[in-house]
Parts: sequence; C-alpha cells; structure tokens
Amino acid sequence: MKMKVRKKHLSAVFVLPLLLSSLGGSLANAADSTRSNRSPPAPSWGHFADQYKNNVAANKTESSNPALGLLSGYNRLWTPGTAWNNGKILNNSVLDANIQKVVDIAATRTSSEADAAYYDDRRKQSYSVIDGLGPLTDVYRTNAGATTTINDIPADATTTKYDDGGTDAGDPHSNLGSIVNLVKTLRGNYSSTNPAKSYFSYPRPFRWSDPSIVVPTLVPAISKDPATDGGFPSGHTNAAYLSAIAMAYAVPERYQESLTRASELGNNRIVAGMHSPLDVMGGRVMATALAVAILSDPSNSDLKQATYDEAHNKLLTQTGTADDRFSHYAKNKEEYTQRLTYGFQPIQG
Repeated sequence: MKMKVRKKHLSAVFVLPLLLSSLGGSLANAADSTRSNRSPPAPSWGHFADQYKNNVAANKTESSNPALGLLSGYNRLWTPGTAWNNGKILNNSVLDANIQKVVDIAATRTSSEADAAYYDDRRKQSYSVIDGLGPLTDVYRTNAGATTTINDIPADATTTKYDDGGTDAGDPHSNLGSIVNLVKTLRGNYSSTNPAKSYFSYPRPFRWSDPSIVVPTLVPAISKDPATDGGFPSGHTNAAYLSAIAMAYAVPERYQESLTRASELGNNRIVAGMHSPLDVMGGRVMATALAVAILSDPSNSDLKQATYDEAHNKLLTQTGTADDRFSHYAKNKEEYTQRLTYGFQPIQG
C-alpha cells in the first residue's frame, strides 16, 4: 500500500543525514554540496501540513482534501459504489484476509478482552488513553477534571446502548487546562474521519461477515444506517492516537507508553468486531499526519509551550499510585510493532 511505501522512504530520508554526519567532514560536506534545498513536489492535494484545514465535511474530493489524498492507497484495494453495499473489491486476497482476521480474533477473544473492548468503545477516547500516564493517571484525572460515566458494564448492555456523559480529556479551565486544550486542539475541527469514511464507503466487518462477531454488549451500538457507517478509517483509532500524541507531547517521559495505549485502543476496535485491521491502520496513519500538521502550526506554539510547562510544573511534580499497565518496554514495543501491519505484507515495492 502507498502508506507503507511512504514510511519506508521517509525512514531513508531521516537516516541518511545521520549516517553521513557520522562519517566525518569530507563525505558529509560533499553530500551537503549536492543536496537540493528544494521541497519535494506537492501532491495534488498539497503538502499535508499546509492543507490540513481542508479536511472538512463539505470536502470529499481527493484532489483537495489532504486526508483523502493521504489514504488514497486504499483505491488500489477497493472502489466505492453508488451505495454502501455495491462497491468493488480490487484485491480479494488482501480484503478477504482483512475480514478473516476479525473473524479469527472474535472466535478466540476472552471475556476480559471483550470487556476491555466495550470500555474502549463506549468511553470517550481522550479519557481512555489517559492511563498511558501510568502512576499519574489518577493524578491527571483529578487535576484535569477528566471523568467518565461508563464505570461498569450494565447488566442490560446487550439490549441497551449507553453513551459516555463524561468530560473526555477534562476541563479546559482546570489546573491542567493547557494539556486539556492541546488534546482538544489536536482533535479539533479538521481532524474528523467522517469525510474519509463517506468517501471510501468501505463497510464495517460485521456487514461482510456474521454480525455475531461483534461483542454482545456492543450490539446495541451498531448503527442502524449502513450508508452512514463506513469502516475505513477508524474514527476511534484516529481520536485515540491524536489524544495520546498530545499527552506524549506534554509528557514525553511517557511517550512510548501513551502511544502503546493508543495502539491498544485501536486493537480493541478489532476485538470488538467493529473495525477491521485496515480500518485501524488507516486511523493511525491519518492521526499521525494530523498531529504533525497541528503541532507544526505556528498558531499553536504558545499552547505547546504552556502545555509542556504545565505538565512538568504541576503534574510530574506529584506522586501517583495508579497501576502502570505499560511499564514493560519490550512488551510495548512488540505489541505496537505487530499492530502497525497486523501481518500484512507490502504489495507495492
């Protein structure tokens, strides 16, 4: 897919200067003398960081919406139809495997995994990823005023849909209001997956397979309108990564833990039967690009500094006692790496 190819190329771009600088002055200077200072040509939708504000509900044109352009590699796998159920599969092996992975996970999930999937579905994503802060989780929630109303799984959850009435990342006017505002900024007006969902119109996995793959307590949450219920990319995953990256910017000491938590939430969308691996991968890619663009926007410079200062003067100066589920670096790395591709192999060299 195009997304993987771009990642491969970006890695080479960043590694080469480091390698040359380690070789000493002559080779590095020779490389510098021939290196072009020109930016790479912009795609038709423009450089993402410059055009991210064009990702709005009214813009469902690939040539002008950078989010659609970013994810346009999906066009090699799938062509949307005139209705939600008449799109054309262009790559059967990939898309069949995409749904089968959901079926296989549903067949082996444990009751505790199903419960975790319920919480990550029903709670607001910015609240859910706070526990990437580990011991400081409760300290943050108390000082930021971050709450949820989904504190358990109701006995009638298999027949009744429950929505979270909590405060998400917290109160912008709280003691940690700058952090809350950074989360809200990354998840702002230009970060929705809805334009992409509508554009690609790729059905959710339970519409390709038996609906029984959905966690029973989440069946009431299934949309009654398939036409407005696209799967690619995953909105929960997008929101989780945006929130986690904002948290990681504020507290880089918990960077890999926060990103692992976001990957866990994305994975729970598959465990839930609500999304496919490619949906989740698309949500992660989109969130990463949006986070880079928004954090690079000069208009957010003051907020970024205030957020970092606030985290280090008010949050990290406290001692927390919450459980740290992400204290094992090797385990975090293994799980995060596996969730980057879910075993899919590159199909474009």
